[in-house]
Amino acid sequence: MQERSGGKVIKWVLLILVAFIVLFQLYQSLYSPVTTGSVVHYETYNGIEINAVAIRDEQVLTTSDSGVLSYAVNDGEKIERGGVVADIYASEEDADTETEIEQMENTIKDLEDVNGVNNSQAVDIDLLDSRIDTELLSLVNESATGKIDAGKEIASELLKQLNRRQIATGVSSDYTSLINSYKAQLQALKARKNGAKAHVKAKKSGYFVSGTDGYETELKTNGLSKLTADKLAAVKPYRKDYTGTVVGKIVSDYEWYLAATVSLDDSLKLKPGENYTLLTNFESCPKLPVTVKRINKGTSGDKAVVVFSCTYMNSDLATMRSHNMTVVLETYSGLSVSSRAVRFVDGKKGVYVLSGSVISFVPIEVLYATDNYCICEMKTTGVRLKLYDEVIIKGKNLYDGKVID
Repeated sequence: MQERSGGKVIKWVLLILVAFIVLFQLYQSLYSPVTTGSVVHYETYNGIEINAVAIRDEQVLTTSDSGVLSYAVNDGEKIERGGVVADIYASEEDADTETEIEQMENTIKDLEDVNGVNNSQAVDIDLLDSRIDTELLSLVNESATGKIDAGKEIASELLKQLNRRQIATGVSSDYTSLINSYKAQLQALKARKNGAKAHVKAKKSGYFVSGTDGYETELKTNGLSKLTADKLAAVKPYRKDYTGTVVGKIVSDYEWYLAATVSLDDSLKLKPGENYTLLTNFESCPKLPVTVKRINKGTSGDKAVVVFSCTYMNSDLATMRSHNMTVVLETYSGLSVSSRAVRFVDGKKGVYVLSGSVISFVPIEVLYATDNYCICEMKTTGVRLKLYDEVIIKGKNLYDGKVID
């Protein structure tokens, strides 16, 4: 009886010991005497939020010829003086035929280019696959943003690369028979072709925009010196009754301007003649370089108009009239840590860094601070904070050299 009772005691002792070990390990895994965060590189800025209004030299294009309009250039495409902007056809069928001829000629040219590279040993398949992946990703991105014209060009290039791969991998020997078939179709199209009855030409060089918004005659570059906050707010589109059909407009590709109303306090942060960067939401130009042309403070009120000059132009900017932007005043770049990690020790500002189980105090120089994070100078010598260091955000009784069990 006593032996059986002793066995039960040993059994219970072992169970308690196992339970203690499990609970201790669980406690260690769930509880840590300190909470840490990794040091990362970060860049931020402070600036002035504005709604910028584009003021450009814009010439509205019209035509007195009747018929079906077919654009010869894409929206936002650069064109030289005297270049054909659009063709005018007698009927929709004539315009469609011309488009089909152009598409067929491009297809034949692409296939002939592919046919000219028929040595599979001379083709790097991995490089070809990489190009296909790049074009496919670009096509998806452009389709998502609704840029149809750019998507068409990418789709054409993607098809060309796919055809090259077909030949390089032996799936297709060549496209000679297909090219001959397309050439026969091209001849049939040309047989029923009726050329354009008239052309619309650019009267000056610049970027073509197919739409007009009525501000072309209201926002003029020669009125910048008299532009006040009240005048800018009062500008309304003016729909002029043009003689003939409006085809679009030509936007000058030289110096153009952006005007924005700011507070008097913000206007004092800017200097005429100084260069700045405007942050935009355009993928084609997220950072736009500009120069402060003038600051019109007016005679009364608490607002001013800042006029920026710019010489950079692309299709997004050519078609834009107003856009929310940020004037970058200062940029801060360095190592980012949580504001809760910053401490003062012996009059020095710094953070505690956990390396293995040892805590070290590292002095820092804060370049920029918010309630949530600080950007510190990235030093290259001495005792310094480094990228990916683990800084202590929360902990008690911290001191330099302390060992965490």
